Amino acid sequence: MMLTVLAITLVAVTQAAPQAPLTEKTQTTVTGSASQPGVPQSASEAPAEPEESPPAPTLAKQQKTLAAAQKHFSKKRYAKAIELLVPLTESEHSEVSWPATFWLGRTYHQQKNCEGSIRLLQQVADHHEPLAGQAKYWIGHGYMRRRRYATAERCFAEGFRLSEDNFKDDCLYYVAYTRYVQRHYGRAVVAFKKMLTEYPKSPLAAQAKRMLGQADKRLRKARKVDLQWTFNVGVASQTQQLNWSEGLEFGLGANGRVGGQLRWEPRDGVRMNAHVHGTRTSYLTGDLDDREGLVGGLTMTQDLHNTRSLSYGLRYSRNQRVDIATSDTQTYGAWSSYAMPVDDDGRLSLYFGLSNLKYYREASSGTQKTLSLRYSEPLSRTTRLSVGTSFADSDVNAGYLSYSSVGATTSVTRRLSKRRSLRSGLSYTARNFNEPRAGTTEAREDRQWRYFGEYSQRVTKKITLTVGWQETKRSSTQANLNKSSPSWYIRTSRWLDLKF
Repeated sequence: MMLTVLAITLVAVTQAAPQAPLTEKTQTTVTGSASQPGVPQSASEAPAEPEESPPAPTLAKQQKTLAAAQKHFSKKRYAKAIELLVPLTESEHSEVSWPATFWLGRTYHQQKNCEGSIRLLQQVADHHEPLAGQAKYWIGHGYMRRRRYATAERCFAEGFRLSEDNFKDDCLYYVAYTRYVQRHYGRAVVAFKKMLTEYPKSPLAAQAKRMLGQADKRLRKARKVDLQWTFNVGVASQTQQLNWSEGLEFGLGANGRVGGQLRWEPRDGVRMNAHVHGTRTSYLTGDLDDREGLVGGLTMTQDLHNTRSLSYGLRYSRNQRVDIATSDTQTYGAWSSYAMPVDDDGRLSLYFGLSNLKYYREASSGTQKTLSLRYSEPLSRTTRLSVGTSFADSDVNAGYLSYSSVGATTSVTRRLSKRRSLRSGLSYTARNFNEPRAGTTEAREDRQWRYFGEYSQRVTKKITLTVGWQETKRSSTQANLNKSSPSWYIRTSRWLDLKF
């Protein structure tokens, strides 16, 4: 009896006692089982340790992968080579990452991705001395492909300085070659001779001898004054262009030019040119007056550092209608232009001209100032964009002939092959005259928009045929000039070009 009472008492006390709250650790233990939530796990049922990431490839394995990528490169399997090289460029081993970056740059070069190639190879040249010379060499080839020969020459010269002896002959050969392409024949001769003297057994020695002969021949010719007479015949119009619109109305004739020019290169990077030509244009059909004239000029061009150039000169032109006693216009003056590279492939040129004008029929003369800017850049290996703007101010005695003008042009050219190309673009010109003509009360204002697209085919080495479409929209305060004239046209280079 006493045992029964004692047992009942113990049960009652146990049920009346409050439960202890679960600690954070206890809650984790209870809820940690995914298979049986809320049930404590035994020691044997503890959660498994997280799986370790696979070990990084060893240096030997990465070097083996690099060798495989080089083998794919040598067999021109460039996509497979890139697939193997890209992960290796992030290797923690510098003896793998930098060679992989070098070969990735070489692969991009073979795929004609000059921008990617130069960027990667420049990183190698800056941070990995063992391959710096070869990286500079291939950077030079990248700039050569872009026709940036002055920049390429500096890269080859730097590669020559940094390379081992077994690679210096290649660098020195291309230093000489880029000088030759830039028409710096004297410096090219010096470099070719140095290469043949120091590396007579080089695989490039035979080719260097041939180039040395050509450079020496051109050097002797460039240092002499070269007189050249020319005779040209072509389609008769100001731009050798035939237009037709409704009814296929042709303006056809002959355009001839006879004259001569002198060329002289007193030293490397300096070129002088003087020319005088008489012109005659005769139209067989079309309501156009026959014209004749005289054109002459003197030009000097200097190559500056960093692929910049400066040109300046004098010019003279006289243009008149045939069978009219007095000439229409006469112009003479001076001009200058400066060209410089922008980024990797862009080129910006600035032109300024100051001329004296004479209108014989109007018994008036004065000055004209011209300023123009032009920028061109390749959008891809086959497509080039060109944008330009110009400003002109003409001030002569007869105020109604004085004017100020602004113009803008843009065009895109796509090369289809070595002989074929497509070109399209538009231009805008606005010209405001200073005073109204006699008998009018309002000064003349002209606006012109022109849209065009054309296809060009080089038929022979000297003859190119162009077929195109254009639409010209004119608006003016003179009612007879307000019109829109769409038309097809044919343009050719000169049909006959004889030089003596």
